[in-house]
Order: sequence, then C-alpha cells, then structure tokens
Amino acid sequence: MKNKSAFWQIMLLIVLAFICIAMTLVIAFLVGSVEVSMFDFSNLNIANMIPVFIFGGLATAFIMIIALLITSRSLFYKVKAFLEETNEENTKK
Repeated sequence: MKNKSAFWQIMLLIVLAFICIAMTLVIAFLVGSVEVSMFDFSNLNIANMIPVFIFGGLATAFIMIIALLITSRSLFYKVKAFLEETNEENTKK
C-alpha cells in the first residue's frame, strides 16, 4: 500500500461520507415518490422512505467505520514514526 498523506486520507473520509449520505437521500426520495410523479415532493410517501433511511444509515455507518479504521491505522503508524524519530534526536543530544 502506498504511503498516502494524512490530508488526502481525511479528505477521502469526508468525500466518502458525503457520497453515502447523498446516495441515501436520493434513493429515499426516489422510493418515496414511487406512487406519484417523479420529484413531486408534496405527495411523498414517508412510509416508503423510512426503511431506506434505516438501511442507508446502517450502510453509511459501516462504510465510514471501515474507512476510519484504515485511516486511523495509517495515521497511528505515521505518528509513531514521528515520535520515534523525535525521541532518537533527543537522546543523541
């Protein structure tokens, strides 16, 4: 695995969260407007949207947890290497 910067990993987490939330909202609006014309928000069927929000929220949480674990692991190793390097410099003095 390539050594990616912490900034890009955090940006990936943010973008991934927005994509998951946007997909959940889009799918919920599509499912909620099945019985009426498309994008007629005055007649949304909320009962159709609730399961989509539940499963979409669970899927978003699962995806974000996996991405956060991967990011935090690599950030931990970077901080560890930095602290070891700093400690070696301090012991040489």
